[in-house]
Amino acid sequence: MSADLILALKPDVVRTLDAMHVAIKVIDALVLLRREFGLQRVKPLWPVRMDLMEQLFNPAKRNGLDRILNGDAKRFLDDAPNFFETFDGPEETPDTLAAARRRLLVTLADEKRVERAVKRLKGYPVIAYVEEVPRVVAADYALFTDPRESQDPRIPPQTEIPVGKSDIGAWAYARLKLPEDWRDLALDNIAVLDSGCEAGHPALGQRVDFADDRSRRDPSGHGTFVTASIAGRYSSVEPTPFDPDKVYDVPQGVLPKSRVWVANVMSERPVVVNGVAQYPLDFGRYSKFLGQIADARRRKAGRLSAIQVVNLSLGAQTPSSAHAEDIRELLNAGVIVVAAAGNRPEDWKRDTPTMYPAALKDVISVGALSYTKSREDSLWWRTCTSLPKESKRKSALDVLAPGDVILSALVQNLG
Repeated sequence: MSADLILALKPDVVRTLDAMHVAIKVIDALVLLRREFGLQRVKPLWPVRMDLMEQLFNPAKRNGLDRILNGDAKRFLDDAPNFFETFDGPEETPDTLAAARRRLLVTLADEKRVERAVKRLKGYPVIAYVEEVPRVVAADYALFTDPRESQDPRIPPQTEIPVGKSDIGAWAYARLKLPEDWRDLALDNIAVLDSGCEAGHPALGQRVDFADDRSRRDPSGHGTFVTASIAGRYSSVEPTPFDPDKVYDVPQGVLPKSRVWVANVMSERPVVVNGVAQYPLDFGRYSKFLGQIADARRRKAGRLSAIQVVNLSLGAQTPSSAHAEDIRELLNAGVIVVAAAGNRPEDWKRDTPTMYPAALKDVISVGALSYTKSREDSLWWRTCTSLPKESKRKSALDVLAPGDVILSALVQNLG
């Protein structure tokens, strides 16, 4: 199985050398990866000038450049158009945060050789760090029918606060203690980075702005579920896709009149882990959209400049320097970042790491509370309390919110 690596360039090298000399120094590292580690793809995570790429990749335009390139570098450049992908984000401007990062996303043919490749690249004068792309996946979610019919012993009969013609999901509203006017709340400053959202879903109508066409589709259904949990609104009683024989008066999201900006940051192809299909993070898209939001906030221009809250219902068990840099840029731009701390008991055992980015400083980490009467009985409230004092990770959850027996919008025909 292939694996992706992030190569981050040293800022001082980028500042002191012109673009051509930086490119030549980077090529030396890429030649090593191609020769010894099965390099399959190279993609810059910042805007690279096309005239520079043309000069490098076109032998007829390299002119005097060939005299400072060795044979391996020339052969690499001659073949590079077959595996080099261009950056697909905005053009570079003086304020473009993505341009300041100077990272490359590279794909190696064999994941078993990643550790050795990282060791070989450490110490290269132009490279600040090398790391494997974090294995980030969307937080788990399961589909329930009426909780009163569930065989799960954790789910007692629930009748205190009915919502319309059904009490399914009503316990969540009670736990959140929403204000009296919550059904009239409307915000336009929320971004959801997830698996996309089904365009035109009846629960959301036209109240979703999409980052691009790919974000208008949701192959896993997770992004639609999350977006509707925030801004879903149902005006009619209709059957639910997972239980078409029953009719529910479906509850609304907690901000039912809001408009949400949605970006699909997941891979289009699932990876099967322990028999379960998961959609891993597409780090190129993830980094690009986080950078666009932070950049727009700094420049106070465009739709994204209004984003004040970014919701990340996703996470990884391992930290990442690149991931932390992206989140820090958002925070420095004045954006509130809310992230899932994991929905499974094993995510929050006392002797295991926390989830990232939820564990990063200044990120609001949200734990999932199960459908029980007390915090102590919940499966998912536990926090990691054994971290060393000098650790950059947080040792506790910031917020607990209902994460069990939640009714929200679903995508039909997921297969």
